[in-house]
Amino acid sequence: MSGVNKISEALSAKMANMSFACACMIVLFHATPAPQTGSFAWWICHLLGREGICMIAVPWFFLSSGFFLAGHLGECEGWWKHEVVKRIRSLVIPFYIWMVVAVLFGITIWYMKVHVFHMQVKSSPFSLSPEMFILKISGLHPVEDIGVLWYLRCLFGLVLISPILYWLLRWKWVILATFTFFSLVVSWYFFNGGSEGFYFLFDRFISLRGLMYFFLGLILRAYQQLLLIDRKVASCSFALGVVLLVVDNRILLSGDVRWIGLFEAITVPFLLIGVLGLMTTRRSPKWLAGNSFPVFLMHNIFLSISSLGFKALGMYGDARYDLVMMFSRAFVAIVASVMISICIHRFFPRTSAIIFGGR
Repeated sequence: MSGVNKISEALSAKMANMSFACACMIVLFHATPAPQTGSFAWWICHLLGREGICMIAVPWFFLSSGFFLAGHLGECEGWWKHEVVKRIRSLVIPFYIWMVVAVLFGITIWYMKVHVFHMQVKSSPFSLSPEMFILKISGLHPVEDIGVLWYLRCLFGLVLISPILYWLLRWKWVILATFTFFSLVVSWYFFNGGSEGFYFLFDRFISLRGLMYFFLGLILRAYQQLLLIDRKVASCSFALGVVLLVVDNRILLSGDVRWIGLFEAITVPFLLIGVLGLMTTRRSPKWLAGNSFPVFLMHNIFLSISSLGFKALGMYGDARYDLVMMFSRAFVAIVASVMISICIHRFFPRTSAIIFGGR
């Protein structure tokens, strides 16, 4: 794998555009409400949002991360040390900075919801014991939710074991099939009685799904022409993915959730191929496409603020406004994240290099 061929300009542009699109999908994913089952809003949310097309975002980021790391596997002596040091700057330092920001902001939002807007909240930020809190903020708690930052933790773990994955590349498709099998088993078990702790352990801490797509990215670096998908193939794949989504949601409405996890695992690749194939090879402006990571890191802050705004307007919790809140909150979070990122990059370049990992 050493000295893998360089990425073409067309593919580089397509992947940059895809990354920004997926960053926006993650925002829409987290802005998705829980509307009345079977309603029009429910169908829109389940076709576009959390249970819909937006499901491809995280798999794409794992795949593209593996793809780019593959260009450095074994390229020189000490390559692993170099990659780990680079990821400490680009992943670990931003992880801890934004963990502190998330905790402080979470406490502020909790206080405002409870004491200003008198909202019902599921849990208090002070519910964890000091020991569990330390494990959480250090990123070592295996089943505690840490928001979007779980991805940075998983990705750094995959970089740490990259020499093992590099060695396993000799059995490319066999190993990928093995990772896929275990990912499907975990997904099936979760939807058939697995606890939330089980889910967080194998999807957010030791992400088998992330490992599967990351390894696929490593493989695809040697077959990168496969990522330049023909538009006709992409259109057919996307259409099939949407049909599978509709069938999946019809099954969900019937109350039979036994095969939901497996169905989603089959649907995501078709949607991923479709969306990537439909991406243009014309590079978007750098101020836009270059802000994927800042949007990923900051969007939850603006989603939380916008939810308080809707609460103040008396719209929060009203089913009539589910779709209005979903799309407007996502739009505000994306625009605000991009604008703040541009300002920090322009006026505080050193700060931006630290908090955004050099991106």
